[in-house]
Amino acid sequence: MRRFRVFSYFLLGGMLFGLATASAQDAPPSDILRAISERLPHHPHSGGTTFRPAPSEAINAPGEMQRFTMTLATGTPSARSLPVLLDHRPEDAAAPISLLTVLHRVTVDADGSPRAYHPEDPRGTGTCNAAAAPDGKMRYSGVCALDNFFSGNIQVFHGAQKLRSADLASQWPSFWPLIRDKKLASFDLKQFVPTAPDGYYFFYWKDQGLSAFFKRDIIPEAADGFPCRHDGYFVAATTLKQATTDPSNICAPSRFMDAEQIPFFVWPDDAFGNARLGDIVVARIETAKAHPIVYGIVGDTGPLAHLGEASIAFNQALLAKSNPIMNEHDVDALDISGAPVAVMVLGGTRSRLNGNYSRQNIEAVGRREFARWNGDSSDPTRRFDAAVRQFGLD
Repeated sequence: MRRFRVFSYFLLGGMLFGLATASAQDAPPSDILRAISERLPHHPHSGGTTFRPAPSEAINAPGEMQRFTMTLATGTPSARSLPVLLDHRPEDAAAPISLLTVLHRVTVDADGSPRAYHPEDPRGTGTCNAAAAPDGKMRYSGVCALDNFFSGNIQVFHGAQKLRSADLASQWPSFWPLIRDKKLASFDLKQFVPTAPDGYYFFYWKDQGLSAFFKRDIIPEAADGFPCRHDGYFVAATTLKQATTDPSNICAPSRFMDAEQIPFFVWPDDAFGNARLGDIVVARIETAKAHPIVYGIVGDTGPLAHLGEASIAFNQALLAKSNPIMNEHDVDALDISGAPVAVMVLGGTRSRLNGNYSRQNIEAVGRREFARWNGDSSDPTRRFDAAVRQFGLD
């Protein structure tokens, strides 16, 4: 009889524990989710990127690049216009379009790096021990994320109120272990709020009223619904993907462009005219001091109204710096502000890379394609220099 009572109590306790666990995995109230969805970043509905030709009297001679005004996120409150030069008119769909513009600010994108975001370093302020490995690459021991949660679109809410700085630092350390140990369920936001921005999945801790939102195209979602991680860090995705031996493994960091190793530029969309994701990018800082030509690729996409972001490796090459990058402070120190940067995308060159996005191949193919575009072996930057002068930088 005593044994039966013990078993009954055990059974009842297990049922109550199961009910408590299921309750903890309930989604937030619908009104809270709707309010949160309105606060999540998303692409505005726009007319895309449009090009308006310069007045006829300003059009250059045949063979020279032609002047246009390019408008990003056309038809939205955040629309942005800037002057560009094109090899061909955008209406000529059969012709690859090379696009040149001059930017006065180029910030750094850490996405794609295996150290971009870490759940134990949400602000990107950690420090590691760094040492050069036999292959010449730096190896880091400890936790030192290169960017903060905000840049990774990792959003944490208490009710419908987004947590910032001090509140995030105090509450996230108790929240994260429940996600890490898979004690909370993963939910697709669209299942609860059909009008919500695309691509968000989230976790909810009912006892504390906390929810954490992740965007799949930045922090990929594993098959079990939890954020992809590698060596403790979140896997940070780029729009352009590497060819891998196991394409089904969406959590492999090697699938993405490593921002620390590969010089790439971030484009607001995957195609401007016929200049597309994966095409060669040529860039140079335009100051009185001579700077080298830097070769990269269009490796990632970002906000539709923003142009002026590049990988760690790209900005390091522009600035001729090679010092170790420890955390967000070092990444921010690579931002280029004030000095004009001429950036050109050589449209139609992605296929020339044959899927090999190594730094060595990008450099080799970039030099060859730039020389082909320039067309003057005696003066390898003649055409580029002439085009940049149209922006009145002299």
